[in-house]
Amino acid sequence: MTIEDAYRAIARNLVASIGDEEWDEAIDEIRVLDNSCRSRRWYIRNGEKIPATCDRSIEISSASSKAVMLIRDEISSSSGGRVWGVTFRLYPNGKFGIDFDYEKPDGYME
Repeated sequence: MTIEDAYRAIARNLVASIGDEEWDEAIDEIRVLDNSCRSRRWYIRNGEKIPATCDRSIEISSASSKAVMLIRDEISSSSGGRVWGVTFRLYPNGKFGIDFDYEKPDGYME
């Protein structure tokens, strides 16, 4: 999987969690732990924040988690920094933005 494939996997998971709803922006806020991810997804429609709760296949969800781990590992190996969070923003035209959080979560024990 390439980094571009990883971005596509995260986007597919996010779109699948929205279903057939119309949206202006979709956000996946992902907390990256050792070997797992926790995710909160929502979308914005007409200025309103709506939880993205549609069921997704295990394949789509799993591919997204693997993609986040790949991105974390690539950043760690290239910069030495540890990524603890990823915020992925997607727009209906296919453009996206990604922000990384390098702060260890409070109370997290490695």
